[in-house]
Amino acid sequence: MKLVNSKNLFKDKAVGITIGSFDGLHLGHDYLINNFIHHCKVLDIEPVVITFTPHPLVYLKGVSDFLIQNISTKKHIFEKKYGISYLEIEFDEKLQKLDGENFFKELRLEFPDIKLFFTGHDFGLGFNKSINYKKAKMLLPDVEVIQDVAFEKNDERISSSLIRDHLRKGNIKVINQYMNRPFSLIGKVVEGNKIGREIGFPTANVALDKVYIKPKDGVYICEVILGEDKFIGVANIGKRPTVTSDSSSTIEVHILDFDRNIYERDIEILFYNHLRDERKFTSKEELVEQINEDIKIVRTEGLYKPFALIGKNISHSNSENVYKELLETKYLSYTLLDYSSEDSIENIKTNLEKYSYISITSPYKKFFFKNVDTVEPLVKDLGSVNCIKLLNDEVIGTNTDFFAIKEIISSLVKDNVSNILILGDGTMSGLVQYILSTFKIDFKVLSRKNNQLENLSENIVENSLIINTCARSYSPKFKTTSSCTFWDFNYNQEYAEELNTNKFINYYDGLLMLTLQAKYALSFWNLKTF
Repeated sequence: MKLVNSKNLFKDKAVGITIGSFDGLHLGHDYLINNFIHHCKVLDIEPVVITFTPHPLVYLKGVSDFLIQNISTKKHIFEKKYGISYLEIEFDEKLQKLDGENFFKELRLEFPDIKLFFTGHDFGLGFNKSINYKKAKMLLPDVEVIQDVAFEKNDERISSSLIRDHLRKGNIKVINQYMNRPFSLIGKVVEGNKIGREIGFPTANVALDKVYIKPKDGVYICEVILGEDKFIGVANIGKRPTVTSDSSSTIEVHILDFDRNIYERDIEILFYNHLRDERKFTSKEELVEQINEDIKIVRTEGLYKPFALIGKNISHSNSENVYKELLETKYLSYTLLDYSSEDSIENIKTNLEKYSYISITSPYKKFFFKNVDTVEPLVKDLGSVNCIKLLNDEVIGTNTDFFAIKEIISSLVKDNVSNILILGDGTMSGLVQYILSTFKIDFKVLSRKNNQLENLSENIVENSLIINTCARSYSPKFKTTSSCTFWDFNYNQEYAEELNTNKFINYYDGLLMLTLQAKYALSFWNLKTF
């Protein structure tokens, strides 16, 4: 047994091990890996994921048009997303001939202290998967052997085979849901016949290793990653029947607003949506007209990252720009769903079918708290939700305001703060009060309803921290010669300039919290960049 990248790191460590191909790293894998990590934490051991290189079917049968994902991407995701060790066993003739008993004997040479062996629901190693869960349990009598259950979504059991089936049908949106990220291909840009340039649409022709599966022939909305740069594009997979007589499918991408020589460069193509099937046009002119229409759709729809914000009177929102900056993309579909009342709010699941990433703002945070299926444990006592997602056909809610406010308060409440004033007594004020109480910090609430804000100046002493949770319609009016910090939940307000120029006031506007809240939301949606 040859471990490609172990370097004897685990000779003196208690470990848990799970073995599989993990091709595509889809939601089923995610479910298994998180369960595996949980069991390792309970046992206080290090989780180790092991896979094979090359894939057994590639070695044994030389299959092509098969693998969903290359090994470097898989390794990167394991290490960055899950933060666990990822190792590869070289699949060769010797390994192929190992029976179950000798396989585990050799595994123990690399990992002398295995405490947990965790398997998927369909686990099987060796010829005809002769080493199954029961056999592993028998061959590892001193190890806790656990078999996970299958993961389903939309009444389908998520598997690599299912992903391949949908790819061959061109169901990119479904695949991206099942993988929780865009399906991608990595290849080298090579010289083509330059027909695209001749008709006004230069393309990058991509050479792809034959072992990797391509989506169904057709035209797709895509994103192209070149080094650190990202671009929007239109990808064509097919035989180009209008301009050539190719016998096999090729991949070419027209990158919008791009004019650089990238021959021999590796690029990654992220697929977001299937626009149309490939077809033969009667002339090049008809083809050009269709390509222009494709590009128009791409520019209009953007990449398939449909965000939405639900609230009331929210035309001022700056959330879209914050998410674009955090995701480092200008291609983001962001919709403001401005509802006049709770009764007018569309069915939550219906909204989540249209918009995968939904935030909630005033005045509907309490409404959504009451109407989601599950609230994340850390925020279930708050009584409000500002962020939702669909998982296993359940609407899950969280409150990322809580995490953002807690982080900011931790940085602003220093030893020299003598007095904390909370302006307003609404939902956000209650959240601030809750967090300060958990820190066992005293504060005073000035109610706008009870006209207590008119006496704000009288309550400010040296080193006060003032937290404004009032709605945008409130304009703080006060005079002070005492040094203080004013943290405002609002932004882009007319009064901000006056507060910023006051030498006694250290002013923070609401963009600070909005940015932090968005970071926590991206983490909740599993949209961290890898």
